Amino acid sequence: MNTFAHAKAIRVQQVIWDTVRELREFTEADLIIQASKRAGQTVPDDSVHAYLNKLKLGEYVETVAVEKLKHGHVRNRFQLVRNTGREAPRLTSTGQPSKLGRARENLWRSMRTLGTFNYRDLALTACTSDVVVRESEAKRFCRYLERAGYLVVAQPPVHAKALTVYRFVQSRYTGPLPPIIQTIEQVFDANTQQIVWSADEQEAN
Repeated sequence: MNTFAHAKAIRVQQVIWDTVRELREFTEADLIIQASKRAGQTVPDDSVHAYLNKLKLGEYVETVAVEKLKHGHVRNRFQLVRNTGREAPRLTSTGQPSKLGRARENLWRSMRTLGTFNYRDLALTACTSDVVVRESEAKRFCRYLERAGYLVVAQPPVHAKALTVYRFVQSRYTGPLPPIIQTIEQVFDANTQQIVWSADEQEAN
C-alpha cells in the first residue's frame, strides 16, 4: 500500500471507529449506514467489513447475539468491549498492532511536542520500543516540511558540523495524520486533502 492509500485507509478507519464508539452495540449493516452518515459520503461495505473483522480479532468488539433472519440467514450483533480512546486502533489483518506508517506519525507528533529541535533530537524522540526512526528519515521529513511551511528555521548551522534547528509552526497543525511526501516532489496534507507544496510551483515562481 502506498503512502496516499494508507492515509486514505486510516481516515476511513477513523470514521468507522468513531461510529463504533458512538453506537456501542450494532450490526454490520448499522455500522455501514451510520459511518456513511458521519462521513457525509458512502463508506464502502468491504472497508467496514475488513476493519470490523480486525477489531474482532484484536478483541475490541465481540459478538453478543446472533439474530435469525428469513430463509435461514443470520445476522451478528456486536458490542464494543475495549474502548481505547479517540484514535482508531491501527491493526494488521490478524488484529495485531500495525507498524505501517508509524515512523512518520511519531515524527509528526514529536514535532508538535518538542516545538524546537534538530533532526537528530527529533528522530530520538520519535523512537519507541516498537518503532525505530532513522535519522535520515527525520532529516528528509524536516527538509520537506520546512519547504511546505510547517517548520521554520529557528537557528541555521553556525559551523560545518552544526545542525539546523527548526521550530514547528503550531498554527499549521491540521490533524493527526502526518503530511505525505510524494514521489513527484510535492507535499500533500492528509488531513485537509490539499497539496501544500510543489517543486513545480516553486520553480514557476
